This record gives sequence, C-alpha cells and structure tokens, in this order.
Amino acid sequence: LVGSWLSRYFERQLPAHFLRIELLVAVVGGALPAVLFLANAYVPGAFRLLLYGMVLLVGMLVGLEIPLVMRILKRNVALKDLVSQVLTFDYLGALAVSLAFPLLLVPHLGLVRTGLLFGIFNAVVAVWALWLFRHELRRLRAHALACAAVLGALLAGFAGAEHITRLAEDHFYQDRIVIASASPYQRIVVTHGRSGYRLFLNGNLQFAERDEYRYHEALVHPA
Repeated sequence: LVGSWLSRYFERQLPAHFLRIELLVAVVGGALPAVLFLANAYVPGAFRLLLYGMVLLVGMLVGLEIPLVMRILKRNVALKDLVSQVLTFDYLGALAVSLAFPLLLVPHLGLVRTGLLFGIFNAVVAVWALWLFRHELRRLRAHALACAAVLGALLAGFAGAEHITRLAEDHFYQDRIVIASASPYQRIVVTHGRSGYRLFLNGNLQFAERDEYRYHEALVHPA
C-alpha cells in the first residue's frame, strides 16, 4: 500500500528506478533471515524493532514494483491486457512462493540459505532488466557494477550460510556446540558446558544433563 502510493513520485527513468528497487529487494529481503538470526543472538532487545522495520521496508519496495512495471509496459501493451497479465503473474508467483518456501526450500536449505536464494532470484531479475533496458539506462556501467556487487555478495552469503548460522548459534547457546544438524522438520543442536550436555530443538531447550541428574537424585534420595 505504501509503496504503491509512493510510486506516483517516480516520473522519469522508470527502468532505472525499477532496477534499483529490485536490487534493494534482493539485498534487504535476501539478508533478512540472516540479519534477524544474528540480531536474536547478539542484540535480542532490538529484534522486534528490526523485524518490523525490515518487513515494512521490503513490503514498501515490493509495492513499488508492480506500479512501475505497469507504467513501463503500457507503452507496448493495452491497459486491460496489461493489468490482467501483470496481476496474474503476480498472484501466481505469490502462490508458488508461499507453497515452496515452507514445504520445499526451508526444510532442505535452511532459513538463512532460503532467504539468500530468493535474494539471488531478485538480483537475477535486476540483471535481466539491465539487459532488457540497456538502451534506456543513462549510467549503464554503474548499474552493471551494482548488479554484479549485489549478486556476488548474495552468492557468497549463500555459500557461507552455515558459517552465519554457526556464528549466531555459538553466541545464542553460549556453551560449546557439539552437534548441530537440520532435518526437514527441525534444527537439532547439542551443547556442552559447565551444566553438562543440553539438547535444543529449534532453539528450545528439551534436555539438560544437570537437571536430569538432580531429578534422579531427588528420586533416589527424597527429602
């Protein structure tokens, strides 16, 4: 809603604006899970504010895309066909993503890597727009460098997603991580420290060796 309303202030160089917005969506949207994961571990007090701020920013940027695409394409497509085609692809894409994200991608790639994958998709769209509108862009080389930088950063993050996850988990769990594994259903982490071994499922404590020992002692030697 906010993005659609703001689109009225974009009057010139619409392809360039569209390309920049795609790159911003790629960076902010792609990095969102990783940033929130790190924030939850290092600055938990700012997590909620950061979450709402980044979601609002991504929503605003996505809301800008459709009006700009429609205004760019109206030069070659009739209005009724334009609205029908753009909204149809938008709804189909939203449906596909809403199904693929929780059912296929997150269980196999993890949350951080899945977010970066969608960021890469947006960066590829920006590269496609760069090629498609190359004759209309005034600063073609600058746009090309921006696309290469964003795509390269997202690919590097995708390759190192496990390190990002481990960095956050090392601080979040405080004790040394002995085992960290992800199944299609949950994230399994076992830590070892002064309190002994502890088992976490999706970040929630399920078993603590010291508590189990105290429980056993209470049964054997009741007060």
